[in-house]
Amino acid sequence: MNLIDTAAASVPNSNMYVFNVVKGSGIWYRGRTAAGVWAGSATQIDTNPNITAVVATGPQRRHLCTSSPSCRVSGVWHRDRAVDGTWSNASLVDSNPYSVAIAATALPNGTISLFTTIPGSGIWTRARATDGTWAASATHVDSNPYITSVAATSLPNGTVHLFAVVPDSGVWYRSRTAGGTWAAAADLIDTNSAILSASAGSLPDGTLHVTTVVPGNGIWDRTRSAAGAFTNATRIDTNKDIFATYTTGLNNSTVQVGGLVNAA
Repeated sequence: MNLIDTAAASVPNSNMYVFNVVKGSGIWYRGRTAAGVWAGSATQIDTNPNITAVVATGPQRRHLCTSSPSCRVSGVWHRDRAVDGTWSNASLVDSNPYSVAIAATALPNGTISLFTTIPGSGIWTRARATDGTWAASATHVDSNPYITSVAATSLPNGTVHLFAVVPDSGVWYRSRTAGGTWAAAADLIDTNSAILSASAGSLPDGTLHVTTVVPGNGIWDRTRSAAGAFTNATRIDTNKDIFATYTTGLNNSTVQVGGLVNAA
């Protein structure tokens, strides 16, 4: 199986769902109960063979966004899963065909923020209102043209936290207030220039975790306290073949992290 990308989302009862992009096949997902029991098999929910990136977020319904930059005629598509398990059809929410990395987070007020990374341009964000309406246009939030990976999470206080990976530089962090104001500048929180990708998740107590993949060196985790202080990074997985990761925080105060490895 040729895996390309991965994402995870949790729901209020601490169940979680992992979504994997399989080259030429689309998206497959598998659920995990709060007790830690994984579904016996994965279910295919999108057969588009050109999908290259996926993000997922809650809180009640599962929201899935996918990108197909290889098509050069598509963009970012969204579908959601109702509480009864029914998936909607996919709808196009961003027609820019050049998105190479995407992220999304659901806020406590029921809105969703979607982030797309455009080579040579930076990161753009688009919001989804509680009534399901997507903003007509995206807003530019970071003009660094070299960003290759992006992660986002939100906290119970309504703030949004954005992480951008810049090759040969590290991970840059920018926050948005509950009122919608973005920090004027990003802060460099990890100077490891070899970082390939990042993911992020938050907990009910206001802490968050950002995990990074370092090729040949595994997965590293860094925590931000509710007061805003970042810890040093700690290696949590030594598998040198991991190339992508997901992170999600559950309401039971646990953090779930996973990594993709393609079998030889």
